Amino acid sequence: VIIRRAGDVIPEVVKVVISNDQNRSAKTKFPERCPCCGHELVIDATFRVCPNKWNCQDQVKGMIIHFASKHALNIMGLGEQWVQILIEEKLIQFPSDLFKLREEQLIHLPGMAEKSARKLIASIQTSKQTTLPRFIYALGISDVGRATSKSLAMYFKELKNILNADLV
Repeated sequence: VIIRRAGDVIPEVVKVVISNDQNRSAKTKFPERCPCCGHELVIDATFRVCPNKWNCQDQVKGMIIHFASKHALNIMGLGEQWVQILIEEKLIQFPSDLFKLREEQLIHLPGMAEKSARKLIASIQTSKQTTLPRFIYALGISDVGRATSKSLAMYFKELKNILNADLV
């Protein structure tokens, strides 16, 4: 398409360019298998997803990164690279495994010094004292973002009420 500025902010589509170039106009072929674990992909609403949630290393990594992210439990110092290393070293496989980590395990990792290990463990311990909306969001439940997490927390008030809720 050809786009031009049409006012202060809103762009305007001027023309659709139809090309006979087969390379550019060829249909996109979506993968049939997960590039990480090789599991057959399934269509979930409008997305192709790997249903191998707990055994696909990329999905586990994404879950843990989300769990530790700024808007979730806000575990300072636990970025994507450290999550990858912790998974590769088989120190974590689930988000809950973060709370089992010990300083002695981390010190021996490449690039992790004693001070860094101590700070990471302290940040993980601090993250245990979080709010209910942040905890709900950290769980990474499908279609439950930050706003929905707040609504659920306001409705249920306490975690025990969520755990005792009936499925509808």
